[in-house]
Amino acid sequence: MNINKVIFGGRLAADPEVREVGSSQVANFRLINNRVYFKGRGDEREKCEEVTAMDVKVWGGRANFAKHVGKGDSLVVEGFLKEESWEKDGQKQYKKLIEAQEIHFGEKKGSRKAEDKKEEKKEDPPKEPENDDTPPDEVPF
Repeated sequence: MNINKVIFGGRLAADPEVREVGSSQVANFRLINNRVYFKGRGDEREKCEEVTAMDVKVWGGRANFAKHVGKGDSLVVEGFLKEESWEKDGQKQYKKLIEAQEIHFGEKKGSRKAEDKKEEKKEDPPKEPENDDTPPDEVPF
């Protein structure tokens, strides 16, 4: 059985580069994913972060997505792993990347902070507890 399917999400490291290749176009970009996890147990738990960067290539009409995104925006891509090779200074070079077949838009850069601030403004201040004449010894729990 041969399966080559990748789903990868992250933020754009830079604006995508789009170029014409023959009668088609290709967009190249890099996604950065920050995975947060914890090591250890109990009081010994330590928060760790692992950063993974993946280069992504998108061909044809799908490359038009690049007009709508920029550095820091969040994307999820679905596609397959591909290895490209070339020769440089007599040495064979290799690079693994994701060739995306689908692109899903996420948050725009800074939108989460803006939305959080809007939500904070919408919240009502905490209400004072209503005066209850029930003596503390008779609380029903």
